Amino acid sequence: MRIALLGSLSLAALIACAACTSARPLPPSSVWPEAVAISESPALKPPGRAEGVRAGSVSVSDEICRICTIRSQVGSAPRFAFDSEEIGSPEKHILGLVARCFTAGPLRGRALKVTGHADPRGEEEYNLSLGAARATNVKSYLGSRGVDLLKIKATSRGELDATGDEEGSWARDRRVDIDLVK
Repeated sequence: MRIALLGSLSLAALIACAACTSARPLPPSSVWPEAVAISESPALKPPGRAEGVRAGSVSVSDEICRICTIRSQVGSAPRFAFDSEEIGSPEKHILGLVARCFTAGPLRGRALKVTGHADPRGEEEYNLSLGAARATNVKSYLGSRGVDLLKIKATSRGELDATGDEEGSWARDRRVDIDLVK
């Protein structure tokens, strides 16, 4: 059942990505690197993550932030809604910066990993598929911005790393982590 569900999600992601092929990559910046500030609230960092930047429900590793000179400033950030994989404006902003770095910046041609997470409510299989859907949507968005889809590994941890026990901490569990593949 789990394999069939994940296989169906993968097929749906490929179809969705095929529909995105007409999107143009972001134009390269005339000066690279540049410091980029995004909103972030340090109190809302996902548990177990190194420093880095969090925008909405997307958490970018410290290594990518350092290499791409993406900087943060304190602010508020929404999260994936309960039972949703929809990418919002804060996520699109940071994903655009990441895409530019992986298409025209210092990480051009490098591989990255996107890992979807869910809060602990719901069945384990459901949460794994929800995390996979979140990761797939982030992968598709990066692909629509010119990042080579073959260089993006999408995976799910479902609720495995969840630490929340009430709505505020459950919101931190609903995220996608972006890391550089070594």
